Amino acid sequence: VIVITSAAALFPVVHNILPDFEENNIAIGYPISHTPVYSLADFLGRLLDRADRDAYFIPDYLRLAFHPYVKNALYKNSPELTRILFQTLQEYFLERMAKYVTLHEIEEGEEFLRHALGKLAHYSDYSKVTAADLTAQLKAIHNAVIRPFEQIKNIGDFSTKLLNLVSFVSGSTTAARHPYWKDFSGRFLELLDGISGCRLAGAAFAARSSYFRFFGQAITGAVYPFEGAPVKGLQVLGLLETRGIKFKRVYFLDANADALNVSGKEDAVLSDFMRGLLGLPGCREREAERKYHFETLLGGAQRAHLFYRDNSKSEKSPFVEKLLFRLESAGADTAKENRVFFDLTFKNKEPAAIPKNPWIMGRLAGMPFSPSALNHYLACPLRFYYIRVLGLQELEEVTEDISRASIGNIVHKALELYFL
Repeated sequence: VIVITSAAALFPVVHNILPDFEENNIAIGYPISHTPVYSLADFLGRLLDRADRDAYFIPDYLRLAFHPYVKNALYKNSPELTRILFQTLQEYFLERMAKYVTLHEIEEGEEFLRHALGKLAHYSDYSKVTAADLTAQLKAIHNAVIRPFEQIKNIGDFSTKLLNLVSFVSGSTTAARHPYWKDFSGRFLELLDGISGCRLAGAAFAARSSYFRFFGQAITGAVYPFEGAPVKGLQVLGLLETRGIKFKRVYFLDANADALNVSGKEDAVLSDFMRGLLGLPGCREREAERKYHFETLLGGAQRAHLFYRDNSKSEKSPFVEKLLFRLESAGADTAKENRVFFDLTFKNKEPAAIPKNPWIMGRLAGMPFSPSALNHYLACPLRFYYIRVLGLQELEEVTEDISRASIGNIVHKALELYFL
């Protein structure tokens, strides 16, 4: 059995270990807050939180636009046009000093649409696309993803709008082709249905972002259950799912304090003190429960392998420390602690020489050599070739603050206009 205590370890196990086993079984709950469908709602909440009336903070807008369920919105059964559209939009924003933009400015921006059409002209499938087509595609996305949440009546209305958003993503993007979309979105809709039918459905908040924070708190602890049926082959279980079952070989992942032990953080609704008054288990009781299941699992195994990180940011669980201490006190030599290091090499292969064909010689002959160009060549001739000859540039991102490179470009341009 492979025991997982951290949700982050589940999919690495699924993709790297399970393919080698014909018979396997997963029985563990995966947090909904870790799923892409939840991150879509989270990005949308951040966008609305920092909006200035009908204008949106550009980095927040781009974060939402490049979410896999947004950038892959279909245009004639293909997401390619939408990806090109948002990539062009990011490049367009890099040339602007403004930090906020309205949806109307994006949909009707003549300069931006002209740049997008220029890029699409190189694609035979989109050579006949018009500015009106691009505007219609952007409006369809905005009308489904952002505009419905600009006015929210109450919690019930918010739940309905999220449900409609999930329906749009399912039918108008490539999300349905993604692994686990049906499972995660189905569980997400179940939670929405529960919220819309609760007594708080008629309650309203003053700020739009409050609805998203309420939703995040409401689904804290909610999981999608990977419900396994077979009991043979490789088992992938959470710690609590191992209750009452004995295994010959146990592989315990993330036996670290931050994953295995109770963190000590109080419940968002009930403090430990209130939980005690109500007869509910607190941190101490939950810690004791985990310790019991941990020791019972290892006590019934013929061979156990515990994996943990040991660095400045993470340490082995106190459960493991106590186990090692008891084994050493008993004089047992069965506990072997081996350190595992990643065998990485950062040595680069010598790049092949670039042939000096007539096209390259022509580019070099007509090229002005600035100090920065000469620095590129002296530091790395291949970098000089990529940047100066081929014209390739690193992808820039719109950040919340003005970058040093942008400030430098502004100063250089100001000096050029003043002195020349």
